[in-house]
Amino acid sequence: MKTIIVPTDYSENAWYATEYAAHVAQKTNAGIILFHAVDLPLITTEVPVDLPSLDELNRHHMARLQEIKTQLINKYHIQVTCKLSLGAVAEVLTRYFTEEKADLIIMGLRGTNPVGKLLMGSVTSTLLKRGDLPILVIPRDFSYKSIKHIMLASDFDSSCSLTPLRDMAEAFGAQVEVLRLPQPMPAGHSPERTASYTNFENQLSGVKLEYTYLYGEDIQRGIDQSVCESHSDLLVMIPHKYSFFERMFDRNNITKMAFHTKTPLLALPAEK
Repeated sequence: MKTIIVPTDYSENAWYATEYAAHVAQKTNAGIILFHAVDLPLITTEVPVDLPSLDELNRHHMARLQEIKTQLINKYHIQVTCKLSLGAVAEVLTRYFTEEKADLIIMGLRGTNPVGKLLMGSVTSTLLKRGDLPILVIPRDFSYKSIKHIMLASDFDSSCSLTPLRDMAEAFGAQVEVLRLPQPMPAGHSPERTASYTNFENQLSGVKLEYTYLYGEDIQRGIDQSVCESHSDLLVMIPHKYSFFERMFDRNNITKMAFHTKTPLLALPAEK
């Protein structure tokens, strides 16, 4: 792993994600890019509005990023650079990730609501629903702890790159528990070893693996229970289309997962 992009809105929750990223960077010898996108407001009123100039905005945000950069370098002794872009965050971040050939995005949950409790931020939600970037989502108020046990939950219905998972498992010396999710099969039969399943094993060659099979209709509850019982430090899932994961990420389940999970969630994109 060489490059980790860390989007920040300077919030406390974003700082928790930034510190988590710094620990991962230390272990994997990766560099961090602190990222902020300025999405200019659309003025729809005829009343004059006194807004800062683009130069003023750039100076303000770059100063904020440089302040965080200094803190990270002094505390973690890692390589940190800053990137400030103009435009809608999700769109700019996706383009920048490709341009930089980055390996991973680490970001936090954003926003609180006294009625709706904790809600998944619109940027995080948008990126997860697209499912085309490796994103590690840090729960609100999460304090970093070393990664010793990783839960990989998958229905093994598609192929994907497990490089971020492998790099983190090797760097931390973590054990990976492969939680095989239910697939239709005749009674009394065992899950089949698909080509995707074999590909997973090949990519994780050298990583300590153990296997668990999950049965039952309530997949989300089963995953939550498995993560809790195994004391997993990281949950890994693969949000590909027409799968359980896409269905889990409708509006209601996003809120439910964001509010209840206390475990960082790494979403890996399936191959197109």
